[in-house]
Formats: sequence, C-alpha cells, structure tokens
Amino acid sequence: MSLLLSTLLALAPAPHEIPREQVIVREASLLVVPCREAAQAYFKAQDVTTYQWSASHKSRGNTLFVDGRLRLEDGKDVRVSCWIARGARLGSMTLEIRA
Repeated sequence: MSLLLSTLLALAPAPHEIPREQVIVREASLLVVPCREAAQAYFKAQDVTTYQWSASHKSRGNTLFVDGRLRLEDGKDVRVSCWIARGARLGSMTLEIRA
C-alpha cells in the first residue's frame, strides 16, 4: 500500500507547477517539443502513426517560429509550422500542417 501511495504522490504534479499551456515562451527553441507533440496529437486523433520528426526554429521580430517535418505511416512527409508571439503563453501557439 505504501508503494502505491508513494507512486501516486510521485506522479501528482507539485502544487507550485504552472499548467503547461500557461507557460510563457520567450525563445523559439522552447516551441520545438510542443509543436511536435501538437502535430503528433493531430495525427493520432486520426489514427495515423507518425515517425521521424525534424525541425528548425527561429525568431523574426517578436514572433517565434518552428518549421518541422513529420513522416506519416504511409511514407508521406508533411510540413508542420508553429508560431507564437514572444512572451505569449504556450496555449496560444498556432499549428499549421501542410501536406
């Protein structure tokens, strides 16, 4: 019982943690993982398996960008772009997927 309780406590978020969508993004590099995860979630919802994520990131003025590529289970590559204003919360990230 104590092992189960300690496991549950270890998995519970700390009370001081900020929800991920509320994190403020100030650098483009911090968008790479959320961009990949959002694109993968989009395809998972359609029951499509994804592979081989690659991406680059940049900033232009006050806008942070990620340009990525994701391979689908049929071997087709899709382009993925994400962007957000510098200093905005992660929950306001825009995702664009192009075949």
